[in-house]
Amino acid sequence: TADITTAGTVTVGTTPAGTTGAVSGGARCQVSGVRWCPRAVTQKKHAVAEVMSWHGAGAEKVLGCKHYAHSCQLLAKCCGKLVPCRRCHAERIPSHAMTSTAAMVCMKCGVEQAPGAKCAACAASMAKYVCSVCDLFDDDPTHDIYHCPFCNLCRRGKGLGVDVFHCMRCNQCMSLTLSETHVCREGSLEDNCPICQESMFTSSSPVRQTPCGHFMHSSCYKDYTKTGYTCPMCSKPPTR
Repeated sequence: TADITTAGTVTVGTTPAGTTGAVSGGARCQVSGVRWCPRAVTQKKHAVAEVMSWHGAGAEKVLGCKHYAHSCQLLAKCCGKLVPCRRCHAERIPSHAMTSTAAMVCMKCGVEQAPGAKCAACAASMAKYVCSVCDLFDDDPTHDIYHCPFCNLCRRGKGLGVDVFHCMRCNQCMSLTLSETHVCREGSLEDNCPICQESMFTSSSPVRQTPCGHFMHSSCYKDYTKTGYTCPMCSKPPTR
């Protein structure tokens, strides 16, 4: 068996079902082509020392968090908390998911404003990769990220048709090398992992398919097969 899904999801949470995030007016997203929602620029000023977030040390120290390099904090609409990214929100406030962003705060000048690729106050770049649908910012040159319009999520990879494809039946992005060999199971990746019960669709962890066609996180599969000898879904041997 081989790890197949992903690219690796890089966000938690999506825009509301059936929406694309497209609106009239505003700047167009440089990645997805979708226009930014015209959220009001509040011009509220925060102390730079309070909103600046660093990750790493020495020459590798960069603005951002352990997940992404970027120059802004996100104001979660759900709870009004400032977080570097959605994944940080999930770790710090596990009681609920961050589903939308009310505003962003520039780490360099502290001005609260509508999310965008550049600060409206000091013109500093927030990140090279900016997705208006997911409100995802990343400046790490080692990260390949693309937005899948079918998943309605940003995922790791160079892009659809480049190194990944989207299986419409499985409703998931996978490596191009598996386009003709994976076993299709309609909507199977929209379920939770049978081992840890966490979402596989929005997971940032690689997912593995067993020969019988079921899915689980790759790390869960490795731990499970140390003691288990049958698929937890159909009771068939998980290895050939």
